[in-house]
Amino acid sequence: MELQRVSKGLIYLTTHGSRAYGLNTPESDWDLKGICIPPTEYFFSPFQHFEQYEDAAGIRQLPGVVDKIPADADVEGVVYDIRKFFRLASDCNPNMIDILNVPQNQILYINDIGRTLRTHAQDFLSTKARYTFTGYAMAQLKRIKGHYE
Repeated sequence: MELQRVSKGLIYLTTHGSRAYGLNTPESDWDLKGICIPPTEYFFSPFQHFEQYEDAAGIRQLPGVVDKIPADADVEGVVYDIRKFFRLASDCNPNMIDILNVPQNQILYINDIGRTLRTHAQDFLSTKARYTFTGYAMAQLKRIKGHYE
């Protein structure tokens, strides 16, 4: 899906990673995550498919990014189709739970649908979180160990 459609359907965009929690250094990049609702044809056509948008140059042009992030900053990000977001969030994916709970000042763009979604952040939590968050933490520890060995 092209940038114009992602931008038009955008409902939520936030910083993610170190910047979202004030742990960034001057060398840190800008990690962004967002959610969009694709056009109708992506819901009903067997020929149109969209799960996520990851073009860094395009993400730089989304609402909220241009005026809040320095032009020379290194930007990475992904904007999820709302259906993929719901699949991941309902499985207590740590990254999806995280983006709904970032501090308010880290939100780059939000509309009424995004605000409604954010007010229901707790509804995505279940006992699955015990397993998904533990699995995520163990994977990160393994990465750290591998890095220092």
